Amino acid sequence: MTLEFSLKATTTLFASDAQGPGEIDFDDHGGFGIVAADISEAQLLQCWSSSFVPGKAVVKLDGSLGKKFGDRTNLIPTIPFTRLPRSIFDADWTVLAYGRWKISDHITLVEGRAHLKILQGLASQGDTHDTRIIALEDNFAVAASMSKGRSPAPALNCIVRRRAASSLAANIVAAVPWIETSVMPADAASRLKHGDTAGAPDGSSLPRPDHRPAGAADHGAEVSKGAAAFPVVHH
Repeated sequence: MTLEFSLKATTTLFASDAQGPGEIDFDDHGGFGIVAADISEAQLLQCWSSSFVPGKAVVKLDGSLGKKFGDRTNLIPTIPFTRLPRSIFDADWTVLAYGRWKISDHITLVEGRAHLKILQGLASQGDTHDTRIIALEDNFAVAASMSKGRSPAPALNCIVRRRAASSLAANIVAAVPWIETSVMPADAASRLKHGDTAGAPDGSSLPRPDHRPAGAADHGAEVSKGAAAFPVVHH
């Protein structure tokens, strides 16, 4: 089997996120969200021209030092940041799919399953074959495993192989750059429950879930509700 790396890059960006079990209540198993946004060809070129390997900084975005620098005697860059253009996070992100998990599992595995749903959905649509996409991911273990094509953890490696099968069958090359959780566009969608809408009746955005430090960036809370036509494989 062969996989082309000269495929046309689509101007639609994808992102997936997952919520871990127990964040809402004891009986909740968490959920997932998948969003997409159309960007310009200039932004697309910027994305593919950027390094998908995270950069390293000494201080956080708020100017504070990491926990390892309490004594401030050795300032070694260790705080990761994405090199993708910041303009893509201000795009009009639309919810394609969301749902709740039926069982509780490790956060890395549910993040991997959320990403897998993107490839399964695209592979099930003939007009999305033979393309090159970018799917944003804020879990570093998942982003690295999907990019490398394997994982030393058997459970995650199973998801990686299933994702590879969909990619090969549909001739889809998927780049999975890591991004900070604070700018993840699919964050709000992963907190939705069945029957919820992605926006209030008056057209305003959803309130920010109280799972981040005060003052953190809130990209993803202003996503609009999609047409719910994206095929989803339930686990």
